[in-house]
Amino acid sequence: MRFCSKFNFCLQFALFIFVWTSSLAAQTTETKATTTASPHSLTASVFASQKLNDDLSILAAIPKPILIYRYSEAQKMDFNLLSAVLLHRAEVRLPVTSEWKWTAGADTFLWKAGDEPNINGQSFDQYAFSAHRTGVFTGMMTRFGESPYRFDFNLKYEFHNLHPYDKGVAPDFVAPEDFWEHGIVASLESAARPPSELVTFGVRPTLMAGTFYRQGNRAWGVGGFQRDIDYYAAAMASVMSALPISPRFVFVIDTHLSWISDADRLNAIKGGVWRRDYIGMLTGDLRLDRAWASEMGLRYYLNDQRTLALRPFGHFIAYREIRMDRLSADAAGGAGLKLMGSAVQKFFWNLTYGFIMGDRSDKDMIHEVRGEASFKFF
Repeated sequence: MRFCSKFNFCLQFALFIFVWTSSLAAQTTETKATTTASPHSLTASVFASQKLNDDLSILAAIPKPILIYRYSEAQKMDFNLLSAVLLHRAEVRLPVTSEWKWTAGADTFLWKAGDEPNINGQSFDQYAFSAHRTGVFTGMMTRFGESPYRFDFNLKYEFHNLHPYDKGVAPDFVAPEDFWEHGIVASLESAARPPSELVTFGVRPTLMAGTFYRQGNRAWGVGGFQRDIDYYAAAMASVMSALPISPRFVFVIDTHLSWISDADRLNAIKGGVWRRDYIGMLTGDLRLDRAWASEMGLRYYLNDQRTLALRPFGHFIAYREIRMDRLSADAAGGAGLKLMGSAVQKFFWNLTYGFIMGDRSDKDMIHEVRGEASFKFF
């Protein structure tokens, strides 16, 4: 009964979005802008998710707002500000030469930078703790290539401090203490960043690698499975391809490979991808040191204006999980359906349903829904 009520709510929400988007699109006429583009940009978005056949997660189900402000003026200064309830980040970029920019910034992640172990559907509150993470970074960046193969290369040195609190009280749990982590990170990624999958085409690769050192840390973990990391390396490679095969059909495949040489549940891969601003459906509880995640589907546009589309997909993940007492290799897979749309060329939304089998022993299958929407004010 609870599953049916949640599913009916999701269908009603999708129908509401569909009707509203269609009415907005019908009232919109094409106009040609004659004014100079503003250097300012402000985008607001919101997202929420919930597992349908699991306990209600208030934090996941409450819509979470994100504000992104950008200021960019050619050959002068770029400024980016992200505010997402618990995560906040500011970055400034100043030109050094005609091709290179110096970049510096700071970020903070409140409360949820700790660990709330949930393994096979079982919560281990006796080993949980909260934490604040704060950091600063500086480096250089450049942009090269010609569209559509234009790339950003970043080289940064980062400093992060972790402050744990509200630690578990289990007698076999060695709780973490404050420590610093610093290291160098290099990344190469596509310069194009479409606002939605609805308008994403072509091939968008991303490569990222880093080496990190910890200072002031101590061993922490459970019983005989305690982690004491002084140094680790990590890398990630991903390719997102959206290849049109007809005016209405686009073949989509999204693949991620992530690896960490020595991981605990703090620096672990989350959501199937290392160090990406990405919250993966269905695998959000997993903490991994190896991961291969892939999703494949066929996007179909429901109208000639390409303002409404759906994409059935299949997904698969092979991984090694960092559990409380051991490392455990496993694999899981499933399928789903994504409905996406846009209106007035500024509003984008999507609603996704998916299921996965094999990642939990307490249930044969986990069902989840996720909704997202964004609006660009200017």
